[in-house]
Amino acid sequence: MVKPTPTTLLPRRWEPREYQKALWKYLERGGKRADVVAHRRWGKDDVALNWAAACATERPGAYWHLLPEASQGRKAVWDAVNPHTGLRRIVGHPDMERLAVGGCGGGAIQRVAGGD
Repeated sequence: MVKPTPTTLLPRRWEPREYQKALWKYLERGGKRADVVAHRRWGKDDVALNWAAACATERPGAYWHLLPEASQGRKAVWDAVNPHTGLRRIVGHPDMERLAVGGCGGGAIQRVAGGD
């Protein structure tokens, strides 16, 4: 298990882009499931990661972000820089081997994994 560290945080200044706001508001109002069909670079990973981080502050637990292959998770999420903000999607001192990050809130862990 990854030990949470106070220096491992997702970017706090994130705000949904105009076309992401309807999805974000749906989730804020208690939406449990969202099936998003959108083009590449729409920001689906950004919304999902930041929603998981927001949930983790309310309810600590293990939050998984799954992609078809682990290499896609490393490339699209772990090592990625958001082209709209210039910020890395994952910052701090994450567990690079397990693709896990702690410290999202009181013992919460976010992990990127693949179905392979």
